[in-house]
Amino acid sequence: MSEKHAVETLSKTFTGANILTVVAGTNTDAGHGGVTVFELRNECGTEWRLIIEDEAGFRKQMGDVRAFRLELFGNSEAETFFKALKFALKVYKLQRESENEK
Repeated sequence: MSEKHAVETLSKTFTGANILTVVAGTNTDAGHGGVTVFELRNECGTEWRLIIEDEAGFRKQMGDVRAFRLELFGNSEAETFFKALKFALKVYKLQRESENEK
């Protein structure tokens, strides 16, 4: 939880060949700002890497990541993040459907 902005989060664990937990929550609303939280946790066997790029364009890659948390501050940031997640989900669905048709 962010030290400055308390936000209630909910979590759910998903199990396949790996175990992955998502933690999410927001306390944003019209005109009052707030924080939006998105966290992924590797509970067991998740193969992934985290790649971070700074303002200068330098990229850092991290393996063996246990968890990462993204906190966005403000209503506009929450709204654009929600739209970005919806877009990403649509892309994933289309690409998986396309692969299944082959």
